[in-house]
Amino acid sequence: MTQGDAGLDVTVSITNTGPRAGHEVVQAYTRAPGSQMRRPVRELRAFAAVPLAPAETRDVTLHIARADLAHFDIGADAWLVEGLDYGIEVGASSRDIRVTTSVTIDGDRPADALSADSTIGEWRAHPVGGPAVERLLDRVRKAMGDAYPQEGSPRYRMITGMRLSQLAKLPIVPLGFDDIEALLAVVRHEPVRSLRDA
Repeated sequence: MTQGDAGLDVTVSITNTGPRAGHEVVQAYTRAPGSQMRRPVRELRAFAAVPLAPAETRDVTLHIARADLAHFDIGADAWLVEGLDYGIEVGASSRDIRVTTSVTIDGDRPADALSADSTIGEWRAHPVGGPAVERLLDRVRKAMGDAYPQEGSPRYRMITGMRLSQLAKLPIVPLGFDDIEALLAVVRHEPVRSLRDA
């Protein structure tokens, strides 16, 4: 078995022990015993029908794409692979497993959950929250005009390190807690009620 960025290649040898030519179906399954998600006991990931002459032995390689191991993470609004020790099973069917092994697969880093206490920088780095908070910051920039700090300045770095709830308490910033609730609704994929231009 070999592992790369694109997934796994599982190679097994099969032999026709009979006196006639035939076909063998080879199936590769994965198991995820430590998963945080609800998953079937085993999941079919790849298969091949292989013709074999009498007494012929062939190596068969089945590819399991990394993307096939992913689940949809609502918070990140993306398909992510869970980091686990995956069981790999190869056989003629799910009831006729002939070879088993395991492989450790590094997971994708899920986006951190956002809240009113997340910093502006954390919001900006989030795949869903980022675009929404940028629209809000554009509104703040327009309202503050020249008083809005220049990007890269110490004041700007201070603001991006602030929690969203702290920023909403500043009297000079046109941001209310209803705007924060609207941002959270965007991240949760709920209907937006009060965030302008969201």
